[in-house]
Amino acid sequence: MERRRFIAGVLALTGASAFNVPLLRASTSLRGQSLPADPWKWSATQTRSAIVARQISCREVVDAHLARYAVVNPVVNAIVDFAPEEAIASATLADQMLAQGFEPGRLFGVPMTVKDNTDLKGHRTVNGLASASAEAATDDSPVVRSLRSAGAIIIGKTNTPCLSSRWETDNSVYGRTVNPWSRERTPGGSSGGAAAALASGMGALAHGNDIGGSIRYPAYCCGVTGLRPSMGRTPMFNGSYRNDRSFCNQMFNVEGMLARNVEDLLLSLPAISEGDARDPAWNGVPSQTGLPGPQRVGIIMESPGLYVSQPVKDALTETARRLADRGFQVEEVTPPVIEEAVELWARMVFSELRAAWPGFSQIADEGARKANQFFLDLAPTLSIDDYVAGTAAVMAMRRRWSEFMERWPILIGPNSGDLPFMSGFDIVSADDTRHQIASQALMVTVNLLGLPSVAVPTAFVNAADAPNGLPTGVQVIARRFADEDALMVAEVIQTAFPQSTITDPVKG
Repeated sequence: MERRRFIAGVLALTGASAFNVPLLRASTSLRGQSLPADPWKWSATQTRSAIVARQISCREVVDAHLARYAVVNPVVNAIVDFAPEEAIASATLADQMLAQGFEPGRLFGVPMTVKDNTDLKGHRTVNGLASASAEAATDDSPVVRSLRSAGAIIIGKTNTPCLSSRWETDNSVYGRTVNPWSRERTPGGSSGGAAAALASGMGALAHGNDIGGSIRYPAYCCGVTGLRPSMGRTPMFNGSYRNDRSFCNQMFNVEGMLARNVEDLLLSLPAISEGDARDPAWNGVPSQTGLPGPQRVGIIMESPGLYVSQPVKDALTETARRLADRGFQVEEVTPPVIEEAVELWARMVFSELRAAWPGFSQIADEGARKANQFFLDLAPTLSIDDYVAGTAAVMAMRRRWSEFMERWPILIGPNSGDLPFMSGFDIVSADDTRHQIASQALMVTVNLLGLPSVAVPTAFVNAADAPNGLPTGVQVIARRFADEDALMVAEVIQTAFPQSTITDPVKG
């Protein structure tokens, strides 16, 4: 049966509003590997394999995740639009289709979440905005359509800051999302709900998007993995939005995924890379895989404008050592000046924010207004001539880095140069905001350049507010459309740092 009939059937079926915890099969084994008894602990790859092997049903997997939601979401507040009936209906139909010989997609039966700034048919696109339309989206966004087509089962939508405009996840509609590792720390933003849901076991995958680190920073803060694909690799469109995206949003923003391991990011990338006519900027270029020559890796430890704390330096140093032990040629490198790239990104992004400020400030909540006012206070006011010159400077900056990466096709540096910030960090002062920008400098540089990047956890550090440890990690950057190269190296790193990427949330 065709996938379109499968998707249509998902929405046509109705399911019971109650759900039962399944009879878990602790003996389930795939590829000689014993799986945990609880299906909500399984990776997306393990989940799909177990379902296809008929070792567990889609309904059992979904029931386990819905039961996990009931336990942990009241603590972390990560999923803000819960859809149990739809998830049960989808799982029921998926089981029927598998029994009828339907060929399962690459994400078949995998429970996951969608970020609440993205259209999910039949649900409001709230995006943390109190004045959001009361109307539900009439169609799925391209990425959601592709995920459904691949067989994923959506259990809900995850929290974002108001208008997805902060590196913190808090808003006046749904409140603050809590980092599962520390109640005192931010889960990151703007895909903070996505990362917190993953880290606490509510879904095996999570959708997000990234214009200034909005996938990679939450992944870093919550100790999971996150992929920001190449510019143009994944289509982006929301029919519920009144206007099309601005220049910077088109150039720097992409749809991506979060997961608890890199293997699952590799599994999901082809699905979200399918084209959609609603985004004419989608490129459709086949993946440019294969590192040229020896596996050369450049480590970025410092650069003007980049703040790197000692714990993050330690994570980078240990990452370099473990990659070298595995045969990589690793060397500390000096990239094109990051400070210049950050200043250019800020000039362009915040000039668009300044132009939109009269409307933004009218509808945004207090936290979003305050955080973004600090950004505007630090950013110059550009004339139209300055802005036009900035568009040319973006291409010049991309050329400089492209030439640099001919020699160093893989770069590894900090996600954030600091440990996960304390909650409310972005509404304190202009000086604190200046420090944030220096800490996030390499993340936003990647957005300016349109490159693929993978956030991968490395180790935990001790912190009084994190009884199970506080996550640290690095990001792996590759040449444009070499997303799989970044994922390959990130997978080696994650294997070199075996640790848990799932936790029971710290309770107050």
